[in-house]
Amino acid sequence: MPANSTIAEIVEGARDKHTGFHTQITGDHRYIHDGRAFSYLGTTGSLNAAAKYAISIKTPIDTSGVYLHLRPAKFSATANTMSITIAEGSTTTGGSAAVPFNRDRNSANVSKSVVTAGVTVSVAGTVIERDVVGGGSNPSNNEGGAGGANQELVLKPDTLYSIEIVNIGVTTASTGYFEIFWYEEAK
Repeated sequence: MPANSTIAEIVEGARDKHTGFHTQITGDHRYIHDGRAFSYLGTTGSLNAAAKYAISIKTPIDTSGVYLHLRPAKFSATANTMSITIAEGSTTTGGSAAVPFNRDRNSANVSKSVVTAGVTVSVAGTVIERDVVGGGSNPSNNEGGAGGANQELVLKPDTLYSIEIVNIGVTTASTGYFEIFWYEEAK
């Protein structure tokens, strides 16, 4: 049986730092409150048929003390059918440093992952997730979301992942909008 001090630590550990209440919230919700949840918002810009846009995420090294849990991406297309593919162990070139934001806007924590926008994928690696959405204003064409605990991917440390969006429709140019959401859980 645990000592009283251990029981007190468990009880205090269950207290939400924002409300002070003992709560029952999801792990994602708790990680947001703890300043461990991050997002990167982006757009592909207008892509002609068969054109591509990609970002990469380099996960923290094993000794960083965290590992990355990636949730399904929010993703929509304006006019044409588009796909989003996540691949592990990719090779990319170019791009610009992107800054993910902490979902707890009061937290000073920064992501230990390196995000690069506008990369060129030369080797896609192992495909670990793919989704396709139609274009236009129909809300059913939006996919994904910040939830999806049963669909999360726990990513390998010190590994480059590519997220490539392709306009696979043939009728017109289209713009893709996306939100990538993850949290960095302590080992």
